[in-house]
Amino acid sequence: AAGRLRLGSLQARVHLVRGEHDAALQNLQHPQATPRERLLLATACNLRGDAARSEQLLAGLLEELAADQQPFLRASVFLDLGHVHRRRGDLAAAERAFTAAAELLFGLGHVRQAAKVQQDLGVIAKDRGDHAEAVARFREARTLFQHVGDQAGVAVVEANLGIAALARGDAPAARPWLMQAAPALL
Repeated sequence: AAGRLRLGSLQARVHLVRGEHDAALQNLQHPQATPRERLLLATACNLRGDAARSEQLLAGLLEELAADQQPFLRASVFLDLGHVHRRRGDLAAAERAFTAAAELLFGLGHVRQAAKVQQDLGVIAKDRGDHAEAVARFREARTLFQHVGDQAGVAVVEANLGIAALARGDAPAARPWLMQAAPALL
């Protein structure tokens, strides 16, 4: 039975990658779902457009998961919660969730995931119209991605630096970032 449940979790991940959200949900909704599977279920709900259910599942996980026992999983819950809040347009709540994730990830020394959170915080700053903070966050994320040798992460952040420049109406500043990121992203 445990093997079948694990297989169902793996199948759910495949379905999510393919964009088959309903099929993923079918594999994840069972009474023996682990915290990781419930996190995946919350992700599937959010991607499907059911932010309320996703938020409910994530809130339950935060109550259940102690930071000193499962800090990485707790950070992942905060990350997903930040994305749910952003999708709903609550940028302040998204920023709080991403900041909580960043604190846990930096505390763990998980540089790659910490870089991703800095990128997410940069997107929130850009969405708020705080272009200076967005650029600072993106530059920090870029440095962290470079430190761990994640060229794809570097390219995504460079594209975000270009997007931030466009958002502030500075097309000449955006062009070099976008030109640099495009080949790596393609």
